[in-house]
Amino acid sequence: MGNLDAEAHACDDDRILVMRFQQGDQDAFAHLYRQHHRALLYFLAKSLGDMELARDAAQETWLKAYRKLSTLRTPSAFRCWLYAVGRREALMALRRRSAQREAPLPDEPWEGEEVEMPEYRPEEAERLDRALDGLPHRHREVLVLRFLHEMSYAEIAAVVDCNLGTVRSRLHYAGKALRRLLEGVADVEAGIEDACETGMRREGGREHVSE
Repeated sequence: MGNLDAEAHACDDDRILVMRFQQGDQDAFAHLYRQHHRALLYFLAKSLGDMELARDAAQETWLKAYRKLSTLRTPSAFRCWLYAVGRREALMALRRRSAQREAPLPDEPWEGEEVEMPEYRPEEAERLDRALDGLPHRHREVLVLRFLHEMSYAEIAAVVDCNLGTVRSRLHYAGKALRRLLEGVADVEAGIEDACETGMRREGGREHVSE
């Protein structure tokens, strides 16, 4: 319930700020930038896999948002509209560098159980971040929008320009792929820790012998 209240409050804040900007208040746009830039940049970085490209895409996104915001008819939908603009910038950046040739993802509507994010503790955030980087673009973007930015299926569908069934399908396959990657990252980290502990024991044994 708390998340829904917070989301409603955020939408209301956006609506007021957009309406103020559309009435000529330039400071309102600066408030929108401060509220959304960091999360937008993370989304773009995960979509592109390159922070420099993400910064460029974010800059273009905000420039276009500034120019086009006066035409937004539903001020409360600002966040969804902003991410859709950002996603188009990211896709253009990917095309320009001819990057990430991905195997086609199954996009048939998914009618099974809703996808849940694999559980992780706050201290495991870095492991999750690395695992997300190992996913194809279409996997990453829906997971980031759903579980890190807490968008509804309808909002995600608007951002990525597809229907709800496709959103469910992508989330389903993305969740399975992320779990496999998280397990792989954990196995690698465990192997590194074991190797380090073994090395330390050997070093300790050699020091003891030399004494």
